[in-house]
Amino acid sequence: MSPWRVLAASTALNAPIGSLYAFSVFLQPLEALLGLTRADLAFVFALAAAAFGVGMMVAPSLYGVASTPLLVTACAVANALGLALAATAGGLAQLAIGYGVLFGLGGGAAYILVQQMVNLSVTRRQGLVNGYIVSLLPAGAMIAAPLFGWGIRAFGVRATLGGFAIVLAITGFASAATSRWPKANGGGRSSGGSRSSSSWPPLPG
Repeated sequence: MSPWRVLAASTALNAPIGSLYAFSVFLQPLEALLGLTRADLAFVFALAAAAFGVGMMVAPSLYGVASTPLLVTACAVANALGLALAATAGGLAQLAIGYGVLFGLGGGAAYILVQQMVNLSVTRRQGLVNGYIVSLLPAGAMIAAPLFGWGIRAFGVRATLGGFAIVLAITGFASAATSRWPKANGGGRSSGGSRSSSSWPPLPG
């Protein structure tokens, strides 16, 4: 698979995930809508950050279990479902499960998945490429914050979260459709000089 195609798929999957860090835009609207305190919403964000880390740690164990498109699709489903639950939340519990757990886990797993696949596919200027992948998170937050603010003013917080759930589904599934990245070693038969993408190896080291 072309490195440029890998980078395009990686960008589509990872850039929107940076919006997780634009949660502050939702604080006042969610407080008013759900009757929550700032401490409640701080808990939701802390849970999302913790789940993001858990997703990063769990993802490598899945490389040898599922195909690339399936892993990417699973991340997209978790992200979209999490935002859909947040959009329809009637209280703290559903908001925490949706935004905190599902969006956090899906985002963290997608982030590590993208890092690994880019490193397996791009053989030149890997430092520059990895810097680009890392920069997608703050860039996504920077772009999402004003868009969320506009959406909340124009359509309300539920519609904004629901619309973003749709965006995450579209970008995630688009990334999955082009995710035929190579494996680093073993785990499947090769045809000629190409390597199977049926499973993923563990992270090196």
